[in-house]
Amino acid sequence: MGLYDLIIEIADHLDPEGIERLKEKIESIPDEEQNEMTLNLIKGFAHNTLPSVITSLDLVDQKGKVDETKYHCFGTLWKLMLDDSKVPPALAEMALTVLGDLLKERNCQPLRKVYLRRCFDNIKKKVSVS
Repeated sequence: MGLYDLIIEIADHLDPEGIERLKEKIESIPDEEQNEMTLNLIKGFAHNTLPSVITSLDLVDQKGKVDETKYHCFGTLWKLMLDDSKVPPALAEMALTVLGDLLKERNCQPLRKVYLRRCFDNIKKKVSVS
């Protein structure tokens, strides 16, 4: 088991403060240093720290706004797949696939509309999304 695999495995056993600190470390990796291994770390961490299905429904307020802070590293995946990202196109495509796979999870149902809206906003602005 590699170091990244160990981090992924222990992520869901951390308290909220530990998860937040680990998220900050992962999100501080510069685009230029991203590679397939770091993307797999992001994917595993995001997946293992997903809110439960019941909790995810509580993350939507009365106006329909989703508390995105409970979905760790989704913003990083979004950032990596955008045109102005400094990652190679193949890695941007991989970030798109990972984000899509995560959004298919039942726990992410509240977040789907948020990212769909972002996609349409970028289309309107004529900014490509991977």
